[in-house]
Amino acid sequence: MMVIFVTHRVQLARHTDFIYVIENKQIAATGTHNEVILSNQLYREAFEEIMLVVS
Repeated sequence: MMVIFVTHRVQLARHTDFIYVIENKQIAATGTHNEVILSNQLYREAFEEIMLVVS
């Protein structure tokens, strides 16, 4: 089964099996949370900002 889950809440995305980051109408990164956080600056910065607010 496949479910497409779209969110602006980055902290929820880290629990998914696979992430697509879309930037400027293009797929900018794909992978697990750990892969994408290392390869995509936009995702990393959004995640870090959310984690600062949550902490």
